[in-house]
Amino acid sequence: MATYKTPRPYALHSDRRGTGPHYVRKATGYSLSLLEKMLASHIRVEGVEHVPVDGPVLFLANHFTRFETFILPWLLDRHTKRFVHNLAHSALFAGRFGEYLTAIGARSTKEPGIKDAITGDLITGHHDWVIYPEGSMIKDKRVYDHGQFQLHAPDRQGPPHTGAALMALQAGVVRQRYLDAWQRDDQSVLAELEQQWDFTGANLPQMPLRIVPISITYFPIRPGENLIYRLARKLLKQVPSELEEELSIEGNLLLKETDISVYLGEPIALESWITQLVAAHGTPAYEAALTRAKDEVTTRVMGDIYRHVTVNIDHLFAAGLRLLNKDRVRCDEFHRALYLAARTLQASGSRRSHHSLGEGLLSLVSGTVNPALDNVRALAIKEGLVHIEDGCYVLDRQALSASHGFHAVRLKNTLSVIANELEPLRPAIKALREAVNLPHERLAERLTTLLHREDVEEYRHDWRLSLKDPGERKGHDVGEPFMVGSGRASVVACHGYLSAPGEVRELAERLAGDDCRVYAARLSGHGTSPAQLGSTGRHDWRRSFDRAVAAAGAAGDPVVLVGFSMGGLLALDAAARLPGRIAGVVAINAPLHLQDPASHLAPVVDAWNGMAHALHLDRLRFAAVLNQAEWPDVNYDRNPVAALHELERLMAEVRGVLPQVCCPVLLLQADDDPVVVPGSAEELLARLGSDDRNVQRLAFKRHGITRGEGSALVAGQIADFVARLRRSW
Repeated sequence: MATYKTPRPYALHSDRRGTGPHYVRKATGYSLSLLEKMLASHIRVEGVEHVPVDGPVLFLANHFTRFETFILPWLLDRHTKRFVHNLAHSALFAGRFGEYLTAIGARSTKEPGIKDAITGDLITGHHDWVIYPEGSMIKDKRVYDHGQFQLHAPDRQGPPHTGAALMALQAGVVRQRYLDAWQRDDQSVLAELEQQWDFTGANLPQMPLRIVPISITYFPIRPGENLIYRLARKLLKQVPSELEEELSIEGNLLLKETDISVYLGEPIALESWITQLVAAHGTPAYEAALTRAKDEVTTRVMGDIYRHVTVNIDHLFAAGLRLLNKDRVRCDEFHRALYLAARTLQASGSRRSHHSLGEGLLSLVSGTVNPALDNVRALAIKEGLVHIEDGCYVLDRQALSASHGFHAVRLKNTLSVIANELEPLRPAIKALREAVNLPHERLAERLTTLLHREDVEEYRHDWRLSLKDPGERKGHDVGEPFMVGSGRASVVACHGYLSAPGEVRELAERLAGDDCRVYAARLSGHGTSPAQLGSTGRHDWRRSFDRAVAAAGAAGDPVVLVGFSMGGLLALDAAARLPGRIAGVVAINAPLHLQDPASHLAPVVDAWNGMAHALHLDRLRFAAVLNQAEWPDVNYDRNPVAALHELERLMAEVRGVLPQVCCPVLLLQADDDPVVVPGSAEELLARLGSDDRNVQRLAFKRHGITRGEGSALVAGQIADFVARLRRSW
């Protein structure tokens, strides 16, 4: 056979001005690149490494919007350097827009001989192709019924089209028959195939055809007026309802802050099917074998497309409502179930997660603000699917299951469309159904266990990373967060700056003996080595504290926060951010001012360190200062300047939110605290918004009063405070 030569994919159908499809595609690319920068859409292409370097490729993608027809080929050209042709609905090939689509390599589904042309390209690799096997836009995203892929479109009710798989298999059979004939030197078969498909051995790629599935996910999907919609209303006296719907949805996807996730899946090889087909070729069994093979390939491809949907918080919220076995559920309990389901999916490692299920997901269980959750909840309320009553979601089952026309569903029941997209991911549906229908006690138990495990795993990961600082690393059991007790009151106990959970162990065990369930938090960067603390800050510490609050309050009970030193600041900060969730706060030696005047230089030194690093003068940096550790087993003996600067920032921020703290507060302050200016307690008291607030001065000449001599007095006062709160519940 002749030596393989690389095909020339761009020397095609040049127009009279000398501009071929590649030129037009590049011009489109420039326009779209500019559009991408101007618009709010965020396009992310992943899995590029899966695309084969050599040989022909057939890209098969899901289809939800009109603009995929020209955006997807541009993205493939830009990210994979493959110039693809693509099939588009015949109705689009009218007027100037039709000329444009043709110029960038699109072909009409009704173009004469198009299937043979595609098959020929797949044999020779002359062009790669993008095809949408769903056959048309699937606006309602209903693609799965009773264990099978079933599409719902005006022109088709049934399984996905098998035409793309058929063309791929036919191309593979022709290629393999040609190779076999070459080995046998069967000139008649070679001539027959070359004549039928218009190729020669020189055009036959060395690598066989591969199918690459593409999954396109949009977040969020929201209907509404936008610039494109308003322009159409001005230009046209009467906008057709179908066009109005598409402009409302798709204009928003382009012009609003939408994440467009494009995932290129692992290539699917066809050799196993082709081997069977070649063996059956020319026999009565061939047609049946071909039918079976194209069905199997289509099912495999569609499974890969839908399996790689980027799961987001909208999916979980929408599908979670649909999967509830009851019509009324507490909002906070539903949110906790969504968190459990999300973490279950992520732990499986087989599902792709959107950043809405990233670090911010913790807010579902901590009760802090989650804009993405607020947004999808507002959509559910607007569409009349739920309303909120006494802290509960009350579902309208009739509205949830209402049927809408193909061109109306994205406007009238967007949440249903979003839920439908998750349906093919059966493990996700199973995890979600189980989570949202768990009994209250079982949900609380599983959530507490999960959050504690996440906390412990994060600590152990950090502790292992601190192996490079063996001289400064703390003992393995010092920094691990822990739970003690099984009483009726839920308490979070938090250590201070430069310390670890071991600092509050004595206190936690004493409270556990007084009918309390105590969760001892571990703040990020603590309990390992000073170097790790230097790379964390107040936002990381808040996240650690919030997870402890979520674990302690997984049953929805009020939580009492007990914090020592910086832990006390974080407790007050949480009470301000979580009104109604916190039953009371005890802040022990909480600082608003530090005794060491050098601490005020931390911002200046930190700024100098940043400048020195930027100038590659790390030898001139002052990374840390020595710390006289009161409890060497739990306290660091070095104080990172960057972390000290973060502590200063935290003190300033907490000072500003103290008026929002309205729950009961007990401030405990050592008279002769060598670390914290004792007057901090009175300043805290004056700024608090709570009517139930008190300061207790204690005769200590040291800072770390939660352990050692006299600590029983401290624990007793805290236990009395918690008991008083419990009597009022």
